[in-house]
Amino acid sequence: MIQILFSADRNFLGEVLTARGAMERLTLSQEGEERIGADCQRWLLRGVPIGDPVAYVQLRQPVFCDAVEQWSRENNCACIRLDPAHLACWELLAKLPLQPSERFAFLFALSRTAEALLPLWRHTLKEADVLVQHTRRENEQTISHLQKRLANQLSRSFVPPIKL
Repeated sequence: MIQILFSADRNFLGEVLTARGAMERLTLSQEGEERIGADCQRWLLRGVPIGDPVAYVQLRQPVFCDAVEQWSRENNCACIRLDPAHLACWELLAKLPLQPSERFAFLFALSRTAEALLPLWRHTLKEADVLVQHTRRENEQTISHLQKRLANQLSRSFVPPIKL
């Protein structure tokens, strides 16, 4: 299972990969490092602090996933769980140039999607990725063309004509 962490303003913070409830891998984005990196370092040393009074859940305990979700709620973060079947769709979704709130909303919907509908999600997300790549190539070509035109115009403006 994978848990995707977001800030209260829906910025992507990182991913927690688990197996049988215990942590396998933790990956943070740059913003995740800044916002919760120190907390995650403490998880490695003491475990995930939850509740009041504070109890620590160790990384290898089967309830680690539940502890991450509770920690997220207690620390004003959002945590979305995905089954392994949803992972390919998340990887495609993560590549798309979306606003944080859009990415969060799509991921939330994806997390509630039945496994039987995942092929349709994958197909749609792949089409979106192809469209984004095509648009980027067109934009790069347009920018290159505009740079050349601008360079020509500027060179004519600043370089006096040569008389033969």
